[in-house]
Amino acid sequence: MKEKEFNEIYEKTYHKVVSYVISKCDNLSNVEEIVEDIYIKLYRQLLKDSLYIKDYNSFLIKLAKKELFKYYSLKNKFKVMLNINTDKNFNLIDSIEDKSINIEDEIINKYNLEALWKVIKKQTLITQKIITLYYLENMKIKDISNLLKMKESTVKSILYRGINKIKEEIKIGDVNE
Repeated sequence: MKEKEFNEIYEKTYHKVVSYVISKCDNLSNVEEIVEDIYIKLYRQLLKDSLYIKDYNSFLIKLAKKELFKYYSLKNKFKVMLNINTDKNFNLIDSIEDKSINIEDEIINKYNLEALWKVIKKQTLITQKIITLYYLENMKIKDISNLLKMKESTVKSILYRGINKIKEEIKIGDVNE
């Protein structure tokens, strides 16, 4: 029963939690880990006492604030500087669920995504956030502007310029290869 309840909450709240974490995070590559920690804590709380939580959205945003604070504490900054992450090399293997998938295609797709992500990471932090919210979270310009407390025209302009820089970089990369 707890798993079903958790899955329902997850489906209803995931977009909002990810959007919040992206808007507050100073490095987009940390978002996935922070969001994962938030939902692990939610699941543990549901196992203990699901009646404790009155409003799941508020509870998750409070958890997000705590996780962001914890993540960016001095202890975690040292961990990041030491680059301790043993799971990085297994992401491709873990993502292959169906044995009928062509492994060559998987590797090419992963390479293309990694190359694109490297180009996106060259952008300013605000451009990274806007591109991520717009394309990965499928948020509307209006919602992004509200979340980031910016004018819609500014968000559009940053998104447009960022996409053009990415296109230029990719074309230059294609020519050089």
